[in-house]
Amino acid sequence: MKSTIKYMGLIAVVILITFTMAGCSGSPSGNRSIIIPDTPATRLVKEIKLGWHLNCALDTSSGFPRENPTVCQMETGYGTPATTKENITAIKNAGFNAIRIGVAWHKAIDSDNNIRQDWMARVTEVVNYAVDNEMYIILNSHNDEHIFKLENADVDASLTAFKKIWKQIADNFKNYDEKLIFEAINEPRTIGSPAEWYGGTSEERANLNRYYQVFVDVVRASGGNNGKRFLIVNPMGAGASPEALNGFTLPTDQEPGRLIVSVHSYAPNEFCFPVDEAPWANESTWSKNNSYDTLPITDPIDLVYNTFVSKGIPVIMGETGATDKNNTKARVEWAEFFVSYARSKGIPCFLCDCGGKDHAIINRRNNTYYFPEYIRALLKGTGISDIPPLPVLDPHTFNFIENNPGDWSYEYTDHLLFNESGIVQGNTYTFSYSFSSNVAMNYLQVFLVDCNATTNYAWNELSNRVTIKEAIAANTIYSGEITINATGTATRASPNANRIHFSTGTASAPTLTFTRFEIKNNGGTKQNPASWTWGSYDDSNAITVSGTAGTHSITGNVTDNGYVHWYTMPDYITLTNLRAANSISFKIKGDGKTYKVFLPTKDIMDYSSYFAAFPTTNGVETTVTLNLGDFAQPNWGVRKPFTKSAIQNISWSTNDGALGSFSLTIRDLVINK
Repeated sequence: MKSTIKYMGLIAVVILITFTMAGCSGSPSGNRSIIIPDTPATRLVKEIKLGWHLNCALDTSSGFPRENPTVCQMETGYGTPATTKENITAIKNAGFNAIRIGVAWHKAIDSDNNIRQDWMARVTEVVNYAVDNEMYIILNSHNDEHIFKLENADVDASLTAFKKIWKQIADNFKNYDEKLIFEAINEPRTIGSPAEWYGGTSEERANLNRYYQVFVDVVRASGGNNGKRFLIVNPMGAGASPEALNGFTLPTDQEPGRLIVSVHSYAPNEFCFPVDEAPWANESTWSKNNSYDTLPITDPIDLVYNTFVSKGIPVIMGETGATDKNNTKARVEWAEFFVSYARSKGIPCFLCDCGGKDHAIINRRNNTYYFPEYIRALLKGTGISDIPPLPVLDPHTFNFIENNPGDWSYEYTDHLLFNESGIVQGNTYTFSYSFSSNVAMNYLQVFLVDCNATTNYAWNELSNRVTIKEAIAANTIYSGEITINATGTATRASPNANRIHFSTGTASAPTLTFTRFEIKNNGGTKQNPASWTWGSYDDSNAITVSGTAGTHSITGNVTDNGYVHWYTMPDYITLTNLRAANSISFKIKGDGKTYKVFLPTKDIMDYSSYFAAFPTTNGVETTVTLNLGDFAQPNWGVRKPFTKSAIQNISWSTNDGALGSFSLTIRDLVINK
């Protein structure tokens, strides 16, 4: 899994001035030769308590020059820093005793599939970091699916490349002990095919089985400890569904009891996936007491247990994790439940870390932990009782700039602080802090600012200046929290809008070191969800949804005796406020026809969702306010109570019948709390 960095909601902002960069040079250390014991794979898997998946690092497959990239470029193309031994030590100190190292090999091979020696040396160096920390290590082929093809027309040539690449990997690591495990292919599939994530086709599954036999034969023939090395194979897409498992067979192995199956599960998908990769993954709540939330976890695990574990074939959960959506409490509950349930079936879990704060365990630049309570919940799920304490935040230093004589400020842009929801009039923001200054200061104030690039970066203060502390002594720690009330709404005219500023009242610029810096959007009386995603459920009647910056136009032609739907998909913060809303308001310019607004919930996602109808006046813009208490179900479908806390989005539709052509414009959608 690759995740784009995206900060959201309650956020611990990390500012780094300097950091130590790995050399990327590749300097493998020493001979790791040792005899592998006759331990069965089932026992080895039991020894894995909790694993960490190093992602967006050696597996990087883009973001670097295609011609003669350096080792560093091939490792840091996704924007994450080069892996250091300190990274791996921090993971071990957090309680993880296993690591999964994804490696993209295709970027470092020549036309004859020879792996670059400097790349092999760098991979070896990272593996040795984990060896030195006495961890279990999974080394795989990651993001190489486009050269390891599964369709009949390509499979023979692909198998030739696969065989040669794994022969080189096996030879390089043949003297390592049993804690180094080889995994053939990360998520085998045909990229872009209709069945890519749905178990593949029978042709693809049959060819995947061919890959695995080649994999076992090549490794076993390579000598050293590879004759007894533990090997991992995955179903199609590493899926845990009946479709993925259909036709998947274990390869024949001369060494019995040395094979392990791996599957991946980010369940429930709408809770675990990041919205920037899956716009429909807008769920931020989860409860172990709700079967709707737990069954997507337990059903696949039960299937894998019954298919493999119960028959003596060990399984690992090679990837899992839940993206931060300003929902730490829900993620903590999810983490303990997921890991605990998998562990109850004999399946240890590896948490995917994509490097960005929203889907990461550690900050790889300074080896601190983003969400200690999340890590503690993961460890608790494994049954570990002696959980080590973890530091919450790293120190970070602010070097201030002068805005006006004697007024020194530091600024943050919206993607670090407000998650593109913008500063909204009437909202309150809680700022929690712990800091020290290198010089005495008259005061430290904080305030919100809108900086508009379209007006020569003129700024408009959107809150009062709130004094954090007066008469600040040098080298003294001050802690606390204050509330900032937004008195205006940011224009969102550029990425540099929606800022937080500080004023120090000193004659020269101070240096402040914060060990706590958190901003929480508490919401307010209104939320203007301009950053929601708009789209269409039904294009059979040629519906078109277009627009930007909070204004959307919908046109179409309903030619049959039905209706069409379109929707707004919330971001995290405004979805939370929608679930607490009393009403919604919007301005509408229509065509004199009647339309509907639906509020689908977790258990009512179809056309029987609760709705309210509203009329329009032809060519005239009016304001519509709909109380959530007035929404009702249609006179058909399954009858269920309306649960505001389970709202998923706002869905719109035309009225029933052959409406013909229609056109309307919706703007300034507002949530009233």
